[in-house]
Amino acid sequence: MTSVIYHSHSTTKGTANFKTIPFNNASIEFNSAKASTANFNSIQKLNEGDRIRIIGNNHRPFGGQIIKPGSKLKDGAYSYECVDYTRLFFGKSYTTWSGGTSDGIIKAILNSLNYSTAGIEKTKAVHGQLIWKNVVRWDIIQQLRWLDYKAGQLIECYVNADGILIYRPLPQTQEGYIFKSAYDYSQEYDASNIITGATVLTKEGDTISNVQNDNLVAVWGQIFDREEGC
Repeated sequence: MTSVIYHSHSTTKGTANFKTIPFNNASIEFNSAKASTANFNSIQKLNEGDRIRIIGNNHRPFGGQIIKPGSKLKDGAYSYECVDYTRLFFGKSYTTWSGGTSDGIIKAILNSLNYSTAGIEKTKAVHGQLIWKNVVRWDIIQQLRWLDYKAGQLIECYVNADGILIYRPLPQTQEGYIFKSAYDYSQEYDASNIITGATVLTKEGDTISNVQNDNLVAVWGQIFDREEGC
């Protein structure tokens, strides 16, 4: 495997100046149902929140941020853990739809967050009344993906290295590869505790207050949880 790691001290997705850094022991865990993660060692000292891109010739580009300050190893290098931009969709939503296609529902959610809809392609199935209350947006997207699958349309869904949600139907037939052996490796990291704000609600769903930490927002973006009021 040939990979290159790019680093930027910028903490926001989008355009930035990236430079290559020396590294070893890099690994990526791509996950379609939750945030993907990456790990690597480097002699360069990096900061929590710094942006990382990993480009390789046998995997799609990984883009995300360092989630822990590097711990120093015996050989003088630092060990880093990263989480990809899927975490931008971990905030919770209250959403009601009387009917519509998945692409229309997802675009509406992205527009409410001021996120790009460039990666959303047209889907076929029209879903009936759907109600999500206090549900993580990424879970809403995965539930729509399942409904589209049940309706006969297989969907490719992930967040790319630029933080753009890709949600597009796959063709009925595809060329592929058969592997006779594989290495068994698994790793996971729960990044759902990165919360930059909260919405306090009454039992009737009325908003009492919105609170956010501007310092965290500057690093991690708008990621909201919500709490039920009395």
